[in-house]
Amino acid sequence: MRDDIINFLDDKNSNVYGRVRTLSFIGEHCSELCGDLDLHLELLPVSVITPESGWEFIKNNKLNRIQDLTDDQQILHEFLRYPLQESIRANLKKFLMNRLVGPLIIDASFKGEDMGITLPSSLFPSIYIVDSGHDFTERLKRVEDGLKTIWARVFFQDTKKYYKNLALPFEDWMVSIVVTEPAAPRRGTFYYPDISAVVKTDGKTNSGCIIPGWWEPSRVKDTIPVRFVPGSGISEGPDTLLALEGRSGKGVLTEISRHLARTHGTMNLPVRKKGEENSSAEVYSSLDKSQCVVWGDESRFSQMVHTFINRAYKLLGEPVIAHFHVQPNATTGEMSVFLSNFRTWIPPSPSTTLPMPSRDNVHYLFKTSSNLHTGAISKYFIQVSDNANRASLKRLLDQIEFEGEGVILEISSTDILDELGNPGSISGLISKDPALKKYSHNFIHVDDINLKKLVHHEKGSGYEVYVCPASIKLSSNGSEARAWI
Repeated sequence: MRDDIINFLDDKNSNVYGRVRTLSFIGEHCSELCGDLDLHLELLPVSVITPESGWEFIKNNKLNRIQDLTDDQQILHEFLRYPLQESIRANLKKFLMNRLVGPLIIDASFKGEDMGITLPSSLFPSIYIVDSGHDFTERLKRVEDGLKTIWARVFFQDTKKYYKNLALPFEDWMVSIVVTEPAAPRRGTFYYPDISAVVKTDGKTNSGCIIPGWWEPSRVKDTIPVRFVPGSGISEGPDTLLALEGRSGKGVLTEISRHLARTHGTMNLPVRKKGEENSSAEVYSSLDKSQCVVWGDESRFSQMVHTFINRAYKLLGEPVIAHFHVQPNATTGEMSVFLSNFRTWIPPSPSTTLPMPSRDNVHYLFKTSSNLHTGAISKYFIQVSDNANRASLKRLLDQIEFEGEGVILEISSTDILDELGNPGSISGLISKDPALKKYSHNFIHVDDINLKKLVHHEKGSGYEVYVCPASIKLSSNGSEARAWI
């Protein structure tokens, strides 16, 4: 394991798992994957606190009663009022003293990731901290509070409900805490990478999604990611981006205009609509297209991730998802690509039809007749009404797709499908309207759906989102269709 990539803040040095394990593995093979690539690729350094330290914190502060509390704010208060272990605080002080001030991202890594189980992002949303300011004690406290907030969220009501539906043993509830140093440059009053991208492959098909600024699809309204095929061109992105405000403390993400971002002088390409005249404020619009790193028909970034993701798949022999940042290198100033996350995943649509359960010892969402031959594994189930907000629903489906998850969509009208395009996350289409069976899409007609074992996840604008901790299996063998947990 490369010591400059994985740093343990708790001296436990136990076996890592989930995305930390795969990221450390790819770090050890980085030279063979990336040594001859056109663009320089670096791995963002991460620091880890293992689950053992979370349990130790609970034991030391007699917080065992916390699992019986039902008020999330009370749970958070209990965690925040106690100090971290001295060994962790000492390592954290060294960590903060030896780094340049700037953003930190604190989030969780779940043991089930090694079994293809991912947690909804709403359970452990990433905590952005702007680590700056003259008061070192205050800087330390901000990071400490971020770490304890992750531990507290393990016992929040939605997390406990999810774990229990997953039938996860209590001793496996605790997560690893991952502190990432994104090294995003400061642009005016904000921090952000030039672009963030997610690329995935199942060994047959490669796909990518790219967005200016930070990759947080659930936190944006106007900044729509651009889909692309790795190895091909990338069309110009949206007029806005997600930026991190530069004020010290817990970070605030906000959407800003890329026209404003261009005045910071660090975007590698401008936004200029057709017909606009060049002006002194648009000096960057004169860059030659061949110098483009990301956008355009000859995108160097697209070519690089195409090579990387194919080599990574061959190395692991499993479908993989990789997250990237593109931004200036803090040392050289050259535009570089940074790998921020890397993990394996299970494609929601298997290559063969799933076998039906041999016994009725499962929970069925539905049983019905069907002449389709299909199979799917889905984490999400979404009920869509005719008046659903199309843009909001499409953003959600794109986000789920690039989490590597699938969706069973229940609709009552086919009109919405034409507006959604063809999201790769949709692994099953069902409807209670028998007339839709005549439609060209692969519909399964159902009379009744049993959602008792699903967890309500989100109420959207005209749609309801449910999540299944253990995943929904769907199979149709040409005569009957079943969906079960």
